[in-house]
Amino acid sequence: CNHFFVFCHPVHLLAPTTMNALVNIPAFHTPGFTHLARNRQRRVGPWVKRPERAVKVTYDYQTMQWKRKDVIVEIDSTPFSKGVCREAYYMTIHGEPGVFVAKLSLEPEEERSMYETDVIVQATCQKFAEYYNAQRPAPPKPVKFLDAFLIERVELPGSPVMAGEPMLQGKFRKFNSNAGYTSEDSRNTPQAFSHFTYVASKGKFLVVDIQGVGDETTPDVYTDPQIHAPQSPDAFGKGNLGQDGVNRFFATHRCNSICIGLKLSSVQQDFVGTIMPAAHSGAGRLLVQPAAIPRAVPMAPPPPTQNPNWKER
Repeated sequence: CNHFFVFCHPVHLLAPTTMNALVNIPAFHTPGFTHLARNRQRRVGPWVKRPERAVKVTYDYQTMQWKRKDVIVEIDSTPFSKGVCREAYYMTIHGEPGVFVAKLSLEPEEERSMYETDVIVQATCQKFAEYYNAQRPAPPKPVKFLDAFLIERVELPGSPVMAGEPMLQGKFRKFNSNAGYTSEDSRNTPQAFSHFTYVASKGKFLVVDIQGVGDETTPDVYTDPQIHAPQSPDAFGKGNLGQDGVNRFFATHRCNSICIGLKLSSVQQDFVGTIMPAAHSGAGRLLVQPAAIPRAVPMAPPPPTQNPNWKER
């Protein structure tokens, strides 16, 4: 996340009953954290660390339940990166391959619910990614969001919590923001994915702040997204700009060949700005009614081969 944007994490979505159950999750100001962007090439270890007992807490999207697992972790004593609101530490988990990132809020009084919402949002966006990947004809490249989790440091006083996720490998890039920013390279997949989430949810949600690794030849893996929710302008924190955030996205979004392939638009645009459907263009709250997100995704019969007219760049 870049420091000049305001970030937050919204709550889980699915059926209306699911939304009602989660709408009271406290909203919060998400860390403006430069996720490994300038530290990608730094050698991982040796670092000052010691094994300690901890609890890894993961979120099951389907059951909406938290799962706990006792683990042994080793967390660097010095952060390798520091943002506006959080700092990041290298972490290993015994028995699990690879290196992880543990993120700690710079606000000593930040509540656990804020970390939990972060995990829930990431899982929600991964569900959108699964719907996107399942479209037929298949988009040129699948997308994925990192599996986020919590680490309870039970050996420390008060068992403080840190946010955890796998360490991304590759060149980290920010493709769009929650305020209408679009990167200069304007790759097709990240922008079309955002557009897809809005149409798939019938205007109820728009996943933005797409950032992570991936290019024309490597997989797209994202982290730290946000969601605009026009029908819930006060529920999801400062980064949820509601209808204004939706308008900002479409003011700079240019429909590309993937948007056309997904039937999000009928014309690939040569000018800035997407013409929004009439039902979604009103100010304030949207005119569409809440819908169960899984049932809202348009599914077409799969063709024998991928659409050759779809392009990635």
